[in-house]
Amino acid sequence: MRLNAEQAELVAGLARDWRAAAAVSRPLDREATEAVIWSAYADLETPPPRIAWVDSPREAARLLGELGERAGGVLPRKDQPLGITGWMHPRHVIWIDAALLHQAGFDLGEVDVNLLADIAEPFGVTVYDWYGPPVEGAHGYEADALLRVSVRDAVCSDRSVPAPCEAWTGAMWVGFYDAALRLGLLGPPEDAPGYVRYFGQIADLGRCGAGWWWPRTDVCVVSRRPVSMSVEPEVVYGGQVIQRGDAHRLHRDDGPALVFADGSTYDVRHGKPHAGP
Repeated sequence: MRLNAEQAELVAGLARDWRAAAAVSRPLDREATEAVIWSAYADLETPPPRIAWVDSPREAARLLGELGERAGGVLPRKDQPLGITGWMHPRHVIWIDAALLHQAGFDLGEVDVNLLADIAEPFGVTVYDWYGPPVEGAHGYEADALLRVSVRDAVCSDRSVPAPCEAWTGAMWVGFYDAALRLGLLGPPEDAPGYVRYFGQIADLGRCGAGWWWPRTDVCVVSRRPVSMSVEPEVVYGGQVIQRGDAHRLHRDDGPALVFADGSTYDVRHGKPHAGP
């Protein structure tokens, strides 16, 4: 099965929109960012926090260190639902609770692989085939952007930076699932209303131009995106690849692959954090 002309036009338009949303040059909409964050706090039955804006993840770490207990506790607390704050290092929003979503029919397991490839290509994501856990005996497909993974690995390689929730990097993969949802390939949305809401929140954060965020009970720290980014021209893929994405990994031989407005930099070679010459 392949996309028909009308479906292909829809997917192409969504891909253009999401690629623009994932650009480092995406204008920052602070009001939209703060609205989504406040809605996430409402889901956690927590009063809206003071929002502090910073230029980089390292500046976020410094600010949180200076605030100490005045920032409040890390969200979510053990007695709270996860909401979108549960995805500290999210891979795929629809797989976050795979057993529940599989039962609700909110998955890609029965979708024709050629159709998935048609959707993935304009988004530049890579589609993988998987079997087994977390649903015993299950089979399905998952999509992710290699660029998102390499950005996450670079930022998280700095152990001084607390685990962030994603905003910018969500835009690198969520568009694929946005298209699948609009094409009716993720099962009846009414069977998984909570996940559709969370999906919408993550999608909104991906569009808003912000980088990452660190939710605390009294303060939420939000970082801007980098001011420049360099990626490799080619990627070597492993097994189980259904569709090869062109959203390549971070890479630069002669300088930092990520540069932030405060001067923070990250050296990355072929998607892997690099230290030294």
